[in-house]
Amino acid sequence: IVPNSDLISGQLVNWTHSDARRRLELVVGTSYGASPERVLGILMKVVRTQPGVMSDPPADVLCIAFGESSIDFAIRAWTAGYLDAIQIKSRLALRVYEALEKEGIEIPFPQRDFHLRTVYPEAAEALRNPPE
Repeated sequence: IVPNSDLISGQLVNWTHSDARRRLELVVGTSYGASPERVLGILMKVVRTQPGVMSDPPADVLCIAFGESSIDFAIRAWTAGYLDAIQIKSRLALRVYEALEKEGIEIPFPQRDFHLRTVYPEAAEALRNPPE
């Protein structure tokens, strides 16, 4: 934490100003039926072959969470220029989708089950005998 008085009265050096590299992070969730090790391999293959992604520093592919509907992975990679970063991330996301689809790995969406504890008699009757 830097006090405001130090920012106002002191000198501030922006270390990122001269470095055009940018780190991308893309989070993707896969179904619980998919092998996490297999998913890690697929994602790493995609990121290593993606134009615009730097090989040094190397990309990371990590299993980051067990979500409600998916096992979540993060791809963290570097690009040489910040101006192209959003386009590279977009193309990377599309390649990830294509690779997972090709391998038969589902990207799930949230699903909910509702359990009704109290049902009004009129609603129960309407469910038993729906109007035609």
